[in-house]
Amino acid sequence: MTLDEYHDRLAYVRRDHWRQYETSQEHEERADRCEITAGRWFVLATRDQQARFDAAMDGMAHSGSPSDNRRRDHAVARWVASTADARALCLQTFEDLMRDGEVSQETSRAWDVLVNKPIEEMV
Repeated sequence: MTLDEYHDRLAYVRRDHWRQYETSQEHEERADRCEITAGRWFVLATRDQQARFDAAMDGMAHSGSPSDNRRRDHAVARWVASTADARALCLQTFEDLMRDGEVSQETSRAWDVLVNKPIEEMV
């Protein structure tokens, strides 16, 4: 799933998928809470990738030189590739929360597997 596909699906679910008997404001507040909760799972599952990304970005000058741009593009590409599974699970978690108000056992188990997966297998 590309980042654009992820954001498109997130926007679709957020907009009005699984709308309950609620006002638009209540729906937005519920969607915000669900997105924050799903995001917490994502942050926990991608700690190692985030640390590697931060380390790669910290060493770069802000000169905009071609070599810095290539290294920055490489760091971003590694981040996107290594967090693809977590992004998909984050979206599934968001959908679970929007639909059911809780995370399914299947999704929870998938997070457990992902958190324990060696980072080398994620790239």
